[in-house]
Amino acid sequence: MRHKALALAAVAAAALLVASPKAQSGPFPGTDPEAAAVSLRGAFATVPAGADAISTVTTYPAIRNWSPQMLSSATIDLPSPEISLDEVGPQWTQPLQPPLPAFPIVESAATLYAGANFPFGQQYATIDKPLGFGFGFHGDTQTGFDASRTLVVPTTDVVPPGGGTQTWSLTFTLRDPALAGAQIILQVDPGTGSVVPASVTTPPLLGGERLVFLDTTGGHLWWSVFPAVVGTSYVLTFQVQVPNGTGPVRYRPPAYFEALPPEQSGDGGVGTSTAIADAVLGGTFTYSLGTPVHWTIDTGWSVGAQLGQLGPVPVPVAPRDALTDARAQVLALVASSSPADALLLRTAAAALGLALSQALWVDSAHPTAMGGFAVFELTKVAVAALQRVRGVDPPIGAIVAADRALATTAIADAAAGNAQLLAQARAQLALGDAATGPPAVERYLAAWTLARRALR
Repeated sequence: MRHKALALAAVAAAALLVASPKAQSGPFPGTDPEAAAVSLRGAFATVPAGADAISTVTTYPAIRNWSPQMLSSATIDLPSPEISLDEVGPQWTQPLQPPLPAFPIVESAATLYAGANFPFGQQYATIDKPLGFGFGFHGDTQTGFDASRTLVVPTTDVVPPGGGTQTWSLTFTLRDPALAGAQIILQVDPGTGSVVPASVTTPPLLGGERLVFLDTTGGHLWWSVFPAVVGTSYVLTFQVQVPNGTGPVRYRPPAYFEALPPEQSGDGGVGTSTAIADAVLGGTFTYSLGTPVHWTIDTGWSVGAQLGQLGPVPVPVAPRDALTDARAQVLALVASSSPADALLLRTAAAALGLALSQALWVDSAHPTAMGGFAVFELTKVAVAALQRVRGVDPPIGAIVAADRALATTAIADAAAGNAQLLAQARAQLALGDAATGPPAVERYLAAWTLARRALR
């Protein structure tokens, strides 16, 4: 959606041209048909994953796009449209679609049909340019604005099993004076979640701004105002419902921010060609036709950045917490089991209950030096009992995974310890990964023991 603004800008340029009184010109004595030479450029900053803020003073890697085109408002077809680019500056060495083209680039067609457009760069179109034309480079940019995403309710971005509702606040503040009067666009397309339309609150418009659009259909939020005031913080809040059919997950909705300063229009005179020099690109676009026209020159630019979506990603569960959950699941199966299975389930639950004894643990991820052996042995008893259950599906995998987590935590804790013992611990971990049931637990116990020794 980040290029929707460019598409709207192109359409708006065409609409303005068609709406002009000159649009009635044509093949009559003393008049000339009209065409517009349009050049739009965009900078789309790549913000680090997981970030919740965009800073005007930070230089980000970016995609830099140029989308030139020729628009006709004539009532007749115009012959031989052509757009060329003579060169680009030496800083543009990484095209989005390699290799770097040979210059000049010249694109032409037989006819520019009445009321139609002729785009430049169709051969360089990529997924980054859904307009279907233009070209671009990898480069750097500063956004010229500050933006942020803040979780209001609850206090954590963890969504519990069964789903939940989050309240978010988004803030958008223009800082660069060059963005004065820009149209600003904020888009939230939650993906997994869905924006609650009735929950959306928008900022008061006290500086002469006008609402361009507010769309909350389809579970998304699109909002735009014009002309935005530099230094004014525009704050929107909304709720997003996040489904969750698994265990606890982390989730943050994406938020895209874009600023489009007013387009600049000028009279290009009458003739068969006109040109637009782009200082940022370091080159000149030349627009030409096979017949004289009255040219209008329209230029525009935009800058945008996105705070990316987080998740849903599973929340790591500490081993002791995982064993607690597994024991609860085992006990829940007793009522629906046969007498023989119920006995095995109670045996496993009893073993897990002993393994969870507070005296055996330092914290939820670390058993004590002496308690660790007991935890592994008791969980092995539980796993052996559960393997004999036939009528229900007990959480054997979760128990074994908790034992593995104990081993991997110990190995991570001993990262600066004895290298030889750590290598042996990792080897035992791999053997455990290749095994199942009690043999896997035994290997993880060996890995945990070796890692503990590596710390000494």
